[in-house]
Amino acid sequence: MIRTGIVSTIDLTARTVRVTFPDRDDLVSGDLPVIGPETSELPAAGDSVLVAYIDNGYQGFCLGLIPGGDSP
Repeated sequence: MIRTGIVSTIDLTARTVRVTFPDRDDLVSGDLPVIGPETSELPAAGDSVLVAYIDNGYQGFCLGLIPGGDSP
């Protein structure tokens, strides 16, 4: 499942983010690993991002920023 959301918190050490989904009554994800090179910059709080969840709906990954996305 692919979803869009807004970064709510960032863990720089673990390279994870938590994402709020406004279309799901502001449901907040668990910690999601950010996919990309170790040297890449993490999304900032308030950034719109693309998130992919595997079939079980619980394990997911932040795929990165939505270009030009102010909000999902």
